[in-house]
Amino acid sequence: MYIRNLHRLSKPLKVLYPGDCYVSNKDEYIGTLLGSCVAVCLYDTVNKVAGMNHFVLPGKVVQSIAKKKLTADDEQKELLKYGTRSIENLIAQMEKYGDRKHIVAKIFGGGKVLNYQTAQYGISNMNVRIAKVLLEMADIPIVSEDVGGTVARKVVFDVETGRAYCKQLSKVDKKDTTFTTELSNFE
Repeated sequence: MYIRNLHRLSKPLKVLYPGDCYVSNKDEYIGTLLGSCVAVCLYDTVNKVAGMNHFVLPGKVVQSIAKKKLTADDEQKELLKYGTRSIENLIAQMEKYGDRKHIVAKIFGGGKVLNYQTAQYGISNMNVRIAKVLLEMADIPIVSEDVGGTVARKVVFDVETGRAYCKQLSKVDKKDTTFTTELSNFE
């Protein structure tokens, strides 16, 4: 996670990577780039607090024994790559600023960008499904979503207003320079 001060934006942009989870009440943007990963954007409509996560896989049932020992921070970062932990963490961070009943959600990502994924049981579909199930269990309404398909997405979330901007990127080909151009424009 890092902060960019882009000249074309009127405020700083906090960029999230897989395993990141960030909550803010500052006047800034939170952004990420998604393929089969999913980002859940939460917004507290009363307290003007926004949060976003970026997770890679839906969940982890059994923790494997690591060959080398991880620090507590590294282990936490690793667990946040899983939707179950990441969404739970995001909701807990949002609740520090206010009441859950004022929070609404927006979901992005879950594109089938890898050729080996099946239409029904791919990781991307499971990521979207776990996000929807966990938000429903937390009684947080999903007010909008841009999920699925065969595209990658660039998402920018405005903390001040709660608006999310999503740009769909065409499927990435090895010889396609559009994706790297879009990424450099995002950073």
